[in-house]
Amino acid sequence: DTAAGAIGARWSAECPGRINDLHVASLPEGDRVLAACEGGALVSLEADGAPDWTYETGSPVNTVHSGTLRGGEPTRIVLGCEDEYVRVLDASSREEIWRYRPEYGNQYWAYWSWYDSSIKRVWVEDLDGDGDGEVIVTPGNMRMHLVNAGGNERWEYRTDHGTFLTYETCDLDGDGMVEIVG
Repeated sequence: DTAAGAIGARWSAECPGRINDLHVASLPEGDRVLAACEGGALVSLEADGAPDWTYETGSPVNTVHSGTLRGGEPTRIVLGCEDEYVRVLDASSREEIWRYRPEYGNQYWAYWSWYDSSIKRVWVEDLDGDGDGEVIVTPGNMRMHLVNAGGNERWEYRTDHGTFLTYETCDLDGDGMVEIVG
């Protein structure tokens, strides 16, 4: 019981290692909280905190997001891992559909990077308005990458002076196209 206006925990859950990221996803079985865990797993939790399923990667999971990559297809779960891979899973079967690994590339100021391409953040959004979602990938290599629904890189942007981690997407200028804002 909490005092009026105080915030209290409704539930807690055990995960393999520290939780690096949380994402609420609408999956075929209902809304779930997806926990990206340092212990090398993605854990799906039901609304009451009960574990639903676990997907093992063998590498710390740094980030998780979900969305539709091809118009009309079911939701996909996108994981970014310490082993430098982005993994895209079918939300129903939890089978891997594709994976992507960005190159570390030439670093002008390596001391601003994480000295590798471990994946720090992923985000799913339809940036070009064609009905297919793209995956925004931020690795530790001072770059942002855009990967299409099939797992092919569309572009890479050098961010300079660090890793671009704080961003959202929205139609900022009202032109009907979504921008990356950060």
